[in-house]
Amino acid sequence: MAVDDAYTKALLHFEGANNSTYIRDESGKIWTRTGSAVISTTTKKFGVSCGKFTGINDGFDSADSPDWQLDGGSNSNQWTVDFWVNFGDLSNGTYPLPWGQYDDAGNMMLFYAACTEGFWGFEVWKAGVQTTMLTFYDSITTNTWYHIALVKQGTTGYKLFRGGTQVDATLTDIDPLPNLTSAFGIGTLVGYMDEFRVSKGIARWTSNFTPPTAKYGTSFIPKIIHT
Repeated sequence: MAVDDAYTKALLHFEGANNSTYIRDESGKIWTRTGSAVISTTTKKFGVSCGKFTGINDGFDSADSPDWQLDGGSNSNQWTVDFWVNFGDLSNGTYPLPWGQYDDAGNMMLFYAACTEGFWGFEVWKAGVQTTMLTFYDSITTNTWYHIALVKQGTTGYKLFRGGTQVDATLTDIDPLPNLTSAFGIGTLVGYMDEFRVSKGIARWTSNFTPPTAKYGTSFIPKIIHT
C-alpha cells in the first residue's frame, strides 16, 4: 500500500474489476459496503474504474478512528478532503452525501450537494448546536466530473474549491469539529466518485490551483481485487 504522503489518512483509487464490492484504501483502513455500491469500469476519472452509487442507501463506511477527528493532533485545524464526483441524477430532491460522519441530528459533520436547489454544503452540529454552515450555489449538472476540495486553513477558516477555483468567500468560522464516534461514510448519491482523499494536518491548497491530472501516489500499483 502506498499513500502519497504522511498527511494522507485515506486514499481511495476505486481501482478494480467491474461490479467488485471491495475497495482498497492505500492507508490500510477497512471500508464496508452498504446498499448496492460497487466498482465500475463504465466510466472513470483516472485509471480503469471508479466507485458507482445508485441511491441514498449506497456507500462505503470506515469505522471511527482518531484520523477522522480532523481538527485534532499535530498541526491541528489544518486539513483537506478532496475528491472527484460525477452525478447521474440530481432530480429526486435528496441531498447526495459525498462524505461525512453522522452520530445523530445534533452531532454530525456532513459535506453534501443539494439537488434541486443546486448548491454544495458543509454542515457541522455539536451537542445540538449548528457550529458551521458553508454553502455555495452552483449550476451542478449531471454526467460531469467535478474536482471538489474543502480546505480548513487553521484560524483563517474554510475554503471550498471547485475545479481548482475557490468558489466561496473564506468562512472564518473556526469552531473545532466535534469528536464524533460514528463511522466515516462516503457515497449515498446517484453517480460516481474517484480519487477520494482525506488529509489531516495540512491545508493542501490555499489559493487557486490546477486540479490533479492523474491519480495520487506515484508508486501506486493495482492489486488483485476480491469480488
